[in-house]
Amino acid sequence: MSRSVKTILWPSLAIMLAIMIASQYVSPQWLPLLDNLHWTLSSGASACFAWIGFRNGSLEEKRPRGWFLLGIASYFVGQLLWDVQQYFHWNAFPAPADVFYLLLGPFCLIGLLQVLNAKLEGAKKIAAWIDLSTISISVIGLVLALYLSNDTDRRLPQMLAVISYPIGLLSAASVALLINLFLRLKPCWPNYLFFLAFMIEGSIWMQWNLDVLDTQIEQGQLLKNMFSVADILIGLSAMGWRAEVSDSLKQIAISRFIQRLIPVASMFISVLTIIVIFFDTVVPIAKFVALISALLIIVLAMMRQSLLLVDSERLLEADRLINEANLRYEYLANHDVLTGLPNRRLFQDRLTHAIAMANRHHYELALLFIDIDRFKDVNDSLGHIQGDMLLVELVSRLKGRLREQDTFARIGGDEFVVLMENIESKNQAAVIAQTIIDLLEAPFTLKNNQQVVVGASIGISLFPYDAENDVQLIRNADSAMYRAKESGRNNHQFYTAELTKIAHARFTLDTQLRQGIEAKQFVLFYQPIVEYDKDTKLTKVVGVEALIRWYRNGNELVMPNDFIPFAEDTGLIVPIGKWVLQQACKQLVEWDALGLSDLKLAVNISPRQFHDANFINSIESVLNESGLSANRLTLEITEGAIMEQEDMAVEILLALKALGLRIAIDDFGTGHSSLSKLRFLPLDELKIDRAFVRNIPENSDDMHIATTILAMAKGLRLHVVAEGIETEEQLAFFAHSGCEQYQGYKFSRPLPAADLPAFIQNI
Repeated sequence: MSRSVKTILWPSLAIMLAIMIASQYVSPQWLPLLDNLHWTLSSGASACFAWIGFRNGSLEEKRPRGWFLLGIASYFVGQLLWDVQQYFHWNAFPAPADVFYLLLGPFCLIGLLQVLNAKLEGAKKIAAWIDLSTISISVIGLVLALYLSNDTDRRLPQMLAVISYPIGLLSAASVALLINLFLRLKPCWPNYLFFLAFMIEGSIWMQWNLDVLDTQIEQGQLLKNMFSVADILIGLSAMGWRAEVSDSLKQIAISRFIQRLIPVASMFISVLTIIVIFFDTVVPIAKFVALISALLIIVLAMMRQSLLLVDSERLLEADRLINEANLRYEYLANHDVLTGLPNRRLFQDRLTHAIAMANRHHYELALLFIDIDRFKDVNDSLGHIQGDMLLVELVSRLKGRLREQDTFARIGGDEFVVLMENIESKNQAAVIAQTIIDLLEAPFTLKNNQQVVVGASIGISLFPYDAENDVQLIRNADSAMYRAKESGRNNHQFYTAELTKIAHARFTLDTQLRQGIEAKQFVLFYQPIVEYDKDTKLTKVVGVEALIRWYRNGNELVMPNDFIPFAEDTGLIVPIGKWVLQQACKQLVEWDALGLSDLKLAVNISPRQFHDANFINSIESVLNESGLSANRLTLEITEGAIMEQEDMAVEILLALKALGLRIAIDDFGTGHSSLSKLRFLPLDELKIDRAFVRNIPENSDDMHIATTILAMAKGLRLHVVAEGIETEEQLAFFAHSGCEQYQGYKFSRPLPAADLPAFIQNI
């Protein structure tokens, strides 16, 4: 309770109490003055409390409290007018004071109804209005019947005045109580006190007016004192009234229960009114009012019942939708959305159950772990929509060839498993695995008649031979799948104990490689690319090839062949490859400052990096950041990276050429291409693989192949670089055959960046 409230409340109560006590001992002639004094004091204090509540209320609370303030202030004005009337001994009825007295109930009722309208909508609002109308009509009917049965000879304005007092106040009291039920408001003493105060005020006025109708001029002192008590209670409750919705399930249940009793309570009041009227009065108008009110309540009760039926149907429909949603949720929680197959969660449950049954009945299980080969290439080149379509078609193709009792599940992007229960032999699992591989070898036709070919690497583990539980069975099948990939893909492999060691090594390498990227443990070495004049024997460095080295833990050298294939398989090659480009281009710009401005730079691009969706953007970004001219950068791309998806590769190569870059085919002769295919590609350079250089001049076949490559490359106007030159004989052979540039240990091993300037000066 605030200081301002205490300042008003306690002195007012003290003065009122003193006046009420004094009223018991003074002569009757002073009683009207004392009554007017405590009435004025209590109604004025009530108006102050209402003003404090309005001033301190939130934006939402100010709207109803504003109407409460208007009603209570009007009542205070009515009391002041009553004091003036008493001073002049003007006892007219109704008088101006009655007009302002009567505004208390209606104004407060408007405030309450505004809150109801704001917080309810639709059928709930209609139901609330019907319930309010029902209880209000029952109250009004009772009041009218009681008044009309006592006196029907007074003038109409007087009858309207005496009837309006209790109707307005008791209606406000009813709504003040019911709004807590309809809106399920949090329990708070101001809200319930508001109802109680208006009930007291309405009952007092009802008794006062009944006394007037019975020609009892002087009311009892207790009745007069109760006016002041009710006024103070109305002001205090209006000050703190609020409409905060409760989330208590218990209160919601209680509110619903009481709401159902409202029509019953209204009918009870109506029946009671009829009984009282028919046995206690002979006034026809009173009987008529009682019957009309009862009839209206019956009509409203029927409407309310109809709403309840509609609401029940709505609840039943909601329950049905909830049940359907629950079933749908349960399905989605256990199935893959795209393919409709069991997901990892459901598969795990079935696997656990299957192992338990296999243990109990002593039979064998087989778990096939399937990884779709080249699926990421489809996603990267054709987009995820086409990739999803491929998975759907793939699942549809495989479903019909598996046994009904087998569990076929999707546990990752392109990873599937098949659980085969109660198998007769190891060969049965192998047959299914090979069937899957054969089915996936046929081309898939996607949107726009786009055809793609994929394969499957399948690992197989058996229970109870390869594992004792579900975790081991999955892990071992996964290890076998990786062995299938390392064996050339598109095949199946059974699990062996050795695979556990390999899988552990792969896991360790993955962790160390990621740590190496974070800790910047990679460095670049540069192997010179030279031009050699066979006549003058002069050698000139024209470029360098950037080669990555990994110093694991800062001192242990790991060669590219030991980690690049793994990085390619896991996708880590993409950030590594971007780092190589950034560092190499930056280094070339630093050498420019030392006067080595004529050097060209060659950088190897992995297949995974080449088909990455952001590859072109990353190249542009590196060139912009370093300031290096694009025509000084050569990207070395393997045949396999281009030939896997020729159409897409051509688009990428054209985009790179548009940037001004040079394109070289690396390790030519080891892939699946031919010079006849290469003539349609936008290439600048061809690097003869060291495999055709190593055995020259001892191997005449290699010499013939090298000569043919050089001749045809010149015909296609492709620049040729021979890799792996280590001996004078090899150099002489290629120089005589017309090769332009060379690279190999004959000239230099890969060098640290700091050593290259000195090498160029001393060559």
